[in-house]
Amino acid sequence: MIKTHKHVILITSVGSISAKHIIEQLYGQNDLIVIDTNPIDYLPIDERQIKKFYKSPPVINTEEYLKFIITVIKKNNISIIIPLTDVDVDFFSKKRKLFDNIVLAIPNQNAVANLRDKYKFYNKLKNKGISLIPTFEINKVFINDLTYPAVVKPKNGRSSIDTFTINRYTDLNYSQISLNHIVQPYINGKLIVVDLLVEKSRDYSYCAREELIRTKNGVGVTVKYIPANSRLDEIISTIITVLKIHGLINIEFIWNEVDYFLMDINPRPSAGIIFSYRFGFNFISKIIDVHIYDNIEKNFSYNGVKIIKRVYNELI
Repeated sequence: MIKTHKHVILITSVGSISAKHIIEQLYGQNDLIVIDTNPIDYLPIDERQIKKFYKSPPVINTEEYLKFIITVIKKNNISIIIPLTDVDVDFFSKKRKLFDNIVLAIPNQNAVANLRDKYKFYNKLKNKGISLIPTFEINKVFINDLTYPAVVKPKNGRSSIDTFTINRYTDLNYSQISLNHIVQPYINGKLIVVDLLVEKSRDYSYCAREELIRTKNGVGVTVKYIPANSRLDEIISTIITVLKIHGLINIEFIWNEVDYFLMDINPRPSAGIIFSYRFGFNFISKIIDVHIYDNIEKNFSYNGVKIIKRVYNELI
């Protein structure tokens, strides 16, 4: 039995889809300090479950945001930070040395750098027994490299922002396509999302789902449970070993009825982390332990639910 004590946790960007579930799971045994760029009245969280809220500057205003974060940390004696968006993860990873006395609930700096750059993890995982989508840098792709339609996306993109579909090579001249973009052939198939919790020892647990209905910016609406299997085990184990991953992340694949093609790896909880919880995998309850202890109790077991859908209630 792992003994834990009350932590003061800073959770960023609580306007994120995952925030409500994460707060609910950490509430009670911890003091939760939460921040967002929006006023709290606009956010879908329960104010009774948090100790304090601060309205933050945008993280892209790096110096202003850094001063703000340091002030919040000092005022509240923060011991753990859980970033919920990719840009938050980027910020805290790059500034990691400034937070030596605080647990950052994200993978190590090298892992984050590799995971947040689709071209980097493509090259790291080449020839490792994983089905990868052929990936070309925008200034190194040639007309014979591609089949169409093809997808053009930022190397470090998120939520399908600045992602384009092209039908001919000359479409690469589109003015909004920059040198930061990569090009990939379009792969048709089912979208599989894996929530993955990895211990320091590289032992892991995962829950996989097929996203039957998904919004354009990547939020699952209706999902189906996908049982663990030997091929997913093999792929996940390789990714963890090669990229030296530790913590709670999510991985996106395209299943084309032959194999799982790796699409994306996100070093943060997924927008659909609540789905894993509903399937019987309460990863959030272990997110603190996994960043402090080598081995954790993982009492996860599939509960038999097959399909889950989000239900929304309009509130005035």
